[in-house]
Amino acid sequence: MNGTRDLGAIVLEKFQFSDELFMIRVLPEEDSSIPLPGQFYLLKSWEGFDPLLSRPFAPIAVHENGSLDFLVKVVGRGTKIINSSIEGAKVKLRGPCGKPFPAPSGQRLLLLGGSVGIAPMLFAYKRYKDIVPAKLVIGVPGGEWENFCKSELMSDTNLEVFSDDGSIGRSGTPLTFLTEEGVGTDDEVWACGPIGMLKALGGSLIHKVREDQVYVSLEARMACGIGGCLGCVIPTTLGNRRVCADGPVFRMSEVSWDEL
Repeated sequence: MNGTRDLGAIVLEKFQFSDELFMIRVLPEEDSSIPLPGQFYLLKSWEGFDPLLSRPFAPIAVHENGSLDFLVKVVGRGTKIINSSIEGAKVKLRGPCGKPFPAPSGQRLLLLGGSVGIAPMLFAYKRYKDIVPAKLVIGVPGGEWENFCKSELMSDTNLEVFSDDGSIGRSGTPLTFLTEEGVGTDDEVWACGPIGMLKALGGSLIHKVREDQVYVSLEARMACGIGGCLGCVIPTTLGNRRVCADGPVFRMSEVSWDEL
């Protein structure tokens, strides 16, 4: 399980960016392994089995006191319940789960994040920006993300923002940056976001960077988070792989995109 543990935690703060977008800061009640960019936690803020499954979130930041920040968008009952959490409330965590991104090896690190896929990319940027030149490129749907983009979280970053409707930053997606600004053969590219964005990424990078320099973090519905239930299996060139245990980080060339 590589340091994965079930933990109780306390809600320290919640930052509401819009009606359906927020960040929740929780402090585990016991010492636990420090996560690396790309790893995730299963979070549950309710008792009982309705909803049945905890929700997976990659931390957007980890603090010296061990507290963890998670970026959450309300998309269903589970995330709606989490949004109702108040300071001092108890939650349950399982983590850190999964395989992280490798240590950067390129001359420049391009980090592409779409929607809540921004979370592991921002975490990676903060961790590695003093080790290798890094650029954070994010894509958001529109104006409901404005407060997030202007928050302290995004301060002191080499940042480029794109929005679907052009209301924040520039019109387009993170892939627009690759088209307009270009990418070097020695650049390393990491990405996390909607499956359509990740599928299109390969076409944007073909013949521009080496296959072993492109990594993606995949999202999936999960039950156990440790590979036991086989509920998050995806097709790869090496056969079926579990997003929660064999991933969520994969080399882009490993994933059988046409079968997703």
